[in-house]
Amino acid sequence: MNKSAKIAAFTLGGIAVIAAGWAGASIYAGRIAAAEMGSLVAGAPAGSGVSIAAARHDTGLFSSGGSFDVRFDTHCDTTGAAGGFALKVDYRVSHLLRPGSMMRFDWTMVPSGEVGAALSKVTNGALRLDGQGTVGYGRQVVSSLAMPELVLGSGAQAMRVSAGSGQATLAGSAFGMQWKTERIAGRGAGKALEVSNLGIEVDLKDRMRGTGSMALSIDRVGTGVGTAEGFRLVTAAAERGDRTDVTITPSLRAFNMPGQKASDLSMQISLRDLHTASLETIQKIGQESCGFQSLKAEEEQTLRAAVRTALTGGLSLGITEVKGTIGDGSLDGFLKVELKKAAQAAVGAAGTEPVAIELANLLASSGEITVKGNAINAGQRQMAVGMGVATEVPGGLKATFEYADGLFKANGRVFDASAVQVALSTADRRLNTFLGVSMPARVEPGEGLAPGPDVASAASLAAPAKPASPVNSAAPSGANNAAGAPNTYPANNSR
Repeated sequence: MNKSAKIAAFTLGGIAVIAAGWAGASIYAGRIAAAEMGSLVAGAPAGSGVSIAAARHDTGLFSSGGSFDVRFDTHCDTTGAAGGFALKVDYRVSHLLRPGSMMRFDWTMVPSGEVGAALSKVTNGALRLDGQGTVGYGRQVVSSLAMPELVLGSGAQAMRVSAGSGQATLAGSAFGMQWKTERIAGRGAGKALEVSNLGIEVDLKDRMRGTGSMALSIDRVGTGVGTAEGFRLVTAAAERGDRTDVTITPSLRAFNMPGQKASDLSMQISLRDLHTASLETIQKIGQESCGFQSLKAEEEQTLRAAVRTALTGGLSLGITEVKGTIGDGSLDGFLKVELKKAAQAAVGAAGTEPVAIELANLLASSGEITVKGNAINAGQRQMAVGMGVATEVPGGLKATFEYADGLFKANGRVFDASAVQVALSTADRRLNTFLGVSMPARVEPGEGLAPGPDVASAASLAAPAKPASPVNSAAPSGANNAAGAPNTYPANNSR
């Protein structure tokens, strides 16, 4: 054999080896696809309310296909409505290896069941979601999303939803999605609605734990009574050690209707320092017990422990910011509620009887709002100042309040807080009854002792309502004890 023939033979042999390896790897990729489908069927989280059923997967040498149903758990449904709804998914996978991907696939999802049949009838069979995507060598899944135009109803009063499109990405525990529908419009019965550029963005760092962010946006909403522009709602959750912080931020660029207009409205709702493990336990038990309606004995004990840990571990919630322009005026403010971390004695040391939770010791709250310009008219301004609800500041009004350790202050003055104390004591009784903890014994009235702040608090609720009067801040500390005494409970409720 001459040199050229040897080179040709080696070349052909190399190509054959590469081709065999490529074919073998492609066949192996097909086995991976089958295994992934098996994991999908068996891997729905317990208590998630979603299951995969009627799965079928046919594997070929270089391609495979199949279908499955997505069913929704109905064990808590008493109406039977959810039982008739499911989703049917058909897919086709090519597992011939390519430089940029290990597999390529396309899929279609349509509603099924009784409810699905009704939806298909209403939309003339157009309700479906399609996609095409790839599986990378690092197992990252990327797929397009597409939905055709929908016409709900018929005639002049039909609601039309333009075709939507987007993309979804799955990489390990992370999940991302973007979606956009350009127009939703309908008219009829003297009414009109048009929604422009509805968008959804999802960026979950851990889809099982729900950490990450989600956003809903709408460019414009027009109705027969007015318009709203630039709406956006963002929800974000992040873990810090054993704690979770959640923020919810709605905003609106402009709002117009006859006689009213506003712009640059925004608010931030914040929940901080939530005990992650307790939160997950409460959520799981709630799902499995149909909203805590049918608890087993061990679930109830676990739930009590989780609630106690969540409340005594400290947390805060509130509207950390609210602002905007109303007419030619403006508003700016915040509201904060905090449950301070309980001392070990309140939590109950290991091996000791749990101590009752007393919200009067743990709860603190404060808030402030400033309104300027014509956001409030002259009559409203005069009434607010006259009642002591607010004080005048240059160009407007300002209202503040603070509550802590049984003391309530508003606009720099101390007010009677007995009603707040009674409300907290009522909440304490109900909370500790649920936790199975005895409340501290309280002195009953009529036992030879002068009525204390407990009696005064209860009497204040029974008496006819009257405007609250400020307490003289220069009075001795013993005066107006009901306003400043923490840890008070109605004397006739010792348990």
